[in-house]
Amino acid sequence: EVRSKCALALMDAAHGGTLEDAVILQTFGPLLEAFLQDEFHEVQLQVLTNLHKIAHLLQGLGGVVSTLLQMSKATNWRVRQAVAQLLPHLAEARGLEFFAQVLLEPAWLVMLLDPVASVRQAIVDGMPLLVKVAGDEWIMQNLLPHH
Repeated sequence: EVRSKCALALMDAAHGGTLEDAVILQTFGPLLEAFLQDEFHEVQLQVLTNLHKIAHLLQGLGGVVSTLLQMSKATNWRVRQAVAQLLPHLAEARGLEFFAQVLLEPAWLVMLLDPVASVRQAIVDGMPLLVKVAGDEWIMQNLLPHH
């Protein structure tokens, strides 16, 4: 409970606009990564559901991406759902090439076939942002052939 509240407070402070990006990356980066790897799903979810607010900083948080890829295979469906919701924001923050090379095969396409409907729905709900980042042509050439 305490770590969950700390994670939420950390995300609120990072998003509030009162701290410079460099301070957030240097000071909060290691804490974010630790909270994402916490043993309790509620702590992980506090960060995951708010990470899109600081998506512009994800390029400076390299460890977060590898953690998210691991979390896309979590046994808890709510964690997978939160990761699915975050993937389009990662594409927006890191670029289409990063999405295609790092996130598409191991996470996005796999989660599109997840056994839990809420996870699949989260992937579908993120399509407008992904289309905005990638464009109609890329979606039709690279995603539609898979399904």
